[in-house]
Amino acid sequence: RAGLAALAAALDWRDASLRITYSAGADGEPPLLVVSARAVTRWPDAGLRVLVSSHAKLAADPLERIKHTNRLRNHLARDEAVRAGCDEALIATEAGDLSEGTLSNLFVARGGVLLTPALERGCLAGVTRDHVVASVRADPLFGGRRCEVRETRIEPADIAASDEVLLTNTSGRVLGALEVRPLRAGLPGSAGPLARALRARTAALEQAYRALPARTILARATD
Repeated sequence: RAGLAALAAALDWRDASLRITYSAGADGEPPLLVVSARAVTRWPDAGLRVLVSSHAKLAADPLERIKHTNRLRNHLARDEAVRAGCDEALIATEAGDLSEGTLSNLFVARGGVLLTPALERGCLAGVTRDHVVASVRADPLFGGRRCEVRETRIEPADIAASDEVLLTNTSGRVLGALEVRPLRAGLPGSAGPLARALRARTAALEQAYRALPARTILARATD
């Protein structure tokens, strides 16, 4: 905690992300703890252009559900998206269903149902993903309409028939997609009704979190 506090105090950035990497260390050496920081890079607030990557994953691989340092496939997928003029890439499983983005979790809204890939489909249990799932289950009313959240498989056909496609992570919070190539164009992005409502809920949670004393935040981060 002292190291995190010292690093945070030394930064000039208003918004930054800290990455904590813990490894077993070299042969015969003690475990290695590395804390790095970078300024938060914001995605376009109006919405994202997304590509379904040609790089697939094995849903049953246990490494897919933890954060580790061997994420080469995600880097290749993201480079592929950038070359295509997109902001993010979605990664499919070997069975063809969509698991997650390279830096984000996936949600698909269809007719009052909000779908997100089940963890068994090889996606990370993201902090913002968990907040969105819990928020919708606790208060399913959005503008007078009820929304149900389901953790399931998301097929390409679900995106092709979607009303909104949302991506979540801790730096971008909740952002809507403008398109998902080659499956769906003409999406509302972050202007979609569900995207707006979830962004407001996430902003309220963040505001409450920022109001906590720094000591409390560090304690929660290291518990």
